[in-house]
Amino acid sequence: PDNFGKLGIRPTHPELLDWLAFKFVKNNWSIKQMHRIIMNSAAYHMSSKYEEGYYAIDPDNKLWWRFNRRRLQAEEVRDSLLITGNSIELGMQSQLMQYNPRQYVSQNEHPYFSGSTRTVYLPVIRSGTFDVLQAFDFGDPAVIQGQRSSTVGAAQALFMMNHNIVTKASTRLAMQSNGNPNIGGATVQLYEDILRRKPNEQETQRAIKFLKEEEASEQPSLQAWKSLAQVLLSSNEFMFID
Repeated sequence: PDNFGKLGIRPTHPELLDWLAFKFVKNNWSIKQMHRIIMNSAAYHMSSKYEEGYYAIDPDNKLWWRFNRRRLQAEEVRDSLLITGNSIELGMQSQLMQYNPRQYVSQNEHPYFSGSTRTVYLPVIRSGTFDVLQAFDFGDPAVIQGQRSSTVGAAQALFMMNHNIVTKASTRLAMQSNGNPNIGGATVQLYEDILRRKPNEQETQRAIKFLKEEEASEQPSLQAWKSLAQVLLSSNEFMFID
């Protein structure tokens, strides 16, 4: 995508690119207007549902008959964890770096990383990229990179199981559910907070069974709710966009 010469891949929709370029100039070179056009389009709103007939005609999806399922990018992973626990600061932020010029900064000295600031405002330190960004294919800040890779590895699963940012998110969610006498209702709310949908009957019953067996009690403990929240946060449904 960053090679516009003859060695680059030819565009699949040159007429669409011309039309977008025309709109871009007509709207006074407004990137915000361009984002609005793209994100309000029917193509952007498509699901990743598979259709055998369309696949037979266009197996590579070059005509965009469906959305290509993708994993959350590094910044989206962190922001999603903050949003699920209602702890994200959505307002604009100023410069977070308070160090002196040429001062050495290690990877472990970032107090703002554990805060609630959106990831887009976090400073990028080439010698010490944040763990969550490294685990989920953040671009190398030392070189030009037109497109990030998207890998699926064991380190990512271990991150979702053990990192303190995931623990904090699951704890916040557990505290909202703990003590609620309506276990079924609290389970539905937990699913909505994390996966943005209601669980089906089988998922609800399985979750309630897990909560009761975790502490061998009819009333789940805080730890039981925390474990269930972390399981949902570690699921493919949370990590992938359909």
